[in-house]
Amino acid sequence: MLASAMHVGMIGMLATTTLGAYWLNRVSDPVTALSWAVLVTLSVMLSGPLAARLLRVRHDAVAAAKVETLYALKMLLTGGLWGALAWWSKASELDLLALGIMQFLILVVSTVVLGFTRWAFPCLLLGIAGPLAARLVATPPAALPPAATAVAIAALVLGVAHYMLFRKLRWLHLRRQQRDALAQEQEAVFHAASEGILLIRDNRVAKCNAQGAAMLGVSPDEIIGLDFGSWLQEPESWPHYLEDMHNAFLSGERFSAVARLRRTDGELFFAELSANPIDPAKLEAGIVLVTTDISIRLATEAALRTSEQRFRRLLSLSSDWYWEQDSRFRFTQIRGTRVDALQEHYRDALGKHRWDLPIEGVDERRWDAHRATLEAHLPFSDFIYQIRTTRGELRWLSINGQPMYDEAGVFCGYHGVGTDITESMRTQERYHHLAHHDTLTGLPNRRLLLDRMDQATAHARRDQHGIALLMMDLDDFKTINDTDGHEAGDQVLIAVAERLRSQIRESDTLCRMGGDEFVILLPEVREPGDAEQVAQKIIHSLSVPFDIGGKNYRVGVSVGIALYPEHTASVDKLLTLADAAMYESKQSGGNNYCFAQLGDQGLLQLESPENTQAASLASGILEVAQPEAFSDAAM
Repeated sequence: MLASAMHVGMIGMLATTTLGAYWLNRVSDPVTALSWAVLVTLSVMLSGPLAARLLRVRHDAVAAAKVETLYALKMLLTGGLWGALAWWSKASELDLLALGIMQFLILVVSTVVLGFTRWAFPCLLLGIAGPLAARLVATPPAALPPAATAVAIAALVLGVAHYMLFRKLRWLHLRRQQRDALAQEQEAVFHAASEGILLIRDNRVAKCNAQGAAMLGVSPDEIIGLDFGSWLQEPESWPHYLEDMHNAFLSGERFSAVARLRRTDGELFFAELSANPIDPAKLEAGIVLVTTDISIRLATEAALRTSEQRFRRLLSLSSDWYWEQDSRFRFTQIRGTRVDALQEHYRDALGKHRWDLPIEGVDERRWDAHRATLEAHLPFSDFIYQIRTTRGELRWLSINGQPMYDEAGVFCGYHGVGTDITESMRTQERYHHLAHHDTLTGLPNRRLLLDRMDQATAHARRDQHGIALLMMDLDDFKTINDTDGHEAGDQVLIAVAERLRSQIRESDTLCRMGGDEFVILLPEVREPGDAEQVAQKIIHSLSVPFDIGGKNYRVGVSVGIALYPEHTASVDKLLTLADAAMYESKQSGGNNYCFAQLGDQGLLQLESPENTQAASLASGILEVAQPEAFSDAAM
């Protein structure tokens, strides 16, 4: 709109430039008049490029505002050229009156033409009225007060009139933009709907979206004006549908029905019809008809019913059982070959809820969650619980269920299958044990040890106590393997494991890391002496020979001790430090123990900023217990 106003204003200003040049020629000379006319024309012609620029950037609010500002400055220049004529010295009062009338007419017309921009008219008004006001002040005529008053009133009236017009036009523009945007949104929703939407007036299609036309096999334009009843398989039934619609509308209800329609290619399909009136009091205003192709849904439902029948037949041949519940979740039927083995569990189940049965292994929280699922009519799977047979055997059962609905879509209960998963649960427990325990000794392996260490460090941080890790390696064990074979070595390892287990508390963890390496985790120690006592007990215990197959085997043990958090707060580093300490113990002759040693700054040398390499372990990270002191302690 503003670009159009620029062009209109440019044409009008070029026309008035001729009058201005004529006026100036009368009070001056032709050369001056022509020069003034050229300047005004150049100023006015700037509107063309600005209008073109505005059209290019109309979607960019910032760039459009800059163009509007340039146009306002251009109008100030044009107004100034017109206002400068008031200073012409040779003009008589009659000439000035004529000039004032021309300027007033220009401003009156510009009030309307420039109504779409806020600042262009005020700039034009300032450019024209400013020099005139200055002339009245500099060379006041005899009638100065009336003249000044007239100029001021005229400027004020024109300014107010422009402001009011600008506000009104801006409001109308915004309303139109909102209306256009809303119409576009509605049109987009109308055509993007997955259902067919038709507007019926006088029993004919007045409007149809793309989905509705495609459903019938035509374009949206081809269906306009056609009788919708002609698309029915039985067109003569359309008046009955209309009568049912009107009766539903009069009673304040929504019309809904299932009809069979025919596409233009002759194909028949089932459609669900829903209708609402635009104005219930004036049905001639039109009816909005929504059509949904339900052929696939009906075919799917039929296939599901067939599949369910097959499922029930196959279930009768399987080891699982089938069950059904009513809308209040009470058992109505339970059948299957497996039910015979669980007869004591399901003997009195009919008419009861699942939570009324003698079920074990399900707390109130799980029952509440299961009941919430049922109340929401949602499917569920792998609801696992336990039952106890009359012989006292504990069995694991898994239940899956799906909600059931009748043909009207009303919830009518649940059905599903149950499975006895006792053997798979036992197998799973065996696999879990194998994954976390050593196959030879039955002790926890490294994976389970790391898990126990994570738990121990968490408790230690919370309760403000320490933990200790004892890394052990048997001395001269390789000699047994080399002399009597690996079978004898395995028997010695099993015996070592049993003896080590007898030296620790139930809360401690004994782990076999592999080969002849063992680890003991003490999850709660109050002082280093606690770990030292355990190391002494172990060394003393393993000093007693082992009788394996009538032959005595003597082994020693080297023990490395690392403490949390004195030595490190890291689980991995705790293992590393204990391993390094054990190595130093073995290097010092074996059959003794040593601690990881703290540096001067209260940090392990291994973790200090100046030395992060493992090589530092060999240069003083460990302190080997003195053999003499060990001998006394062991005694």
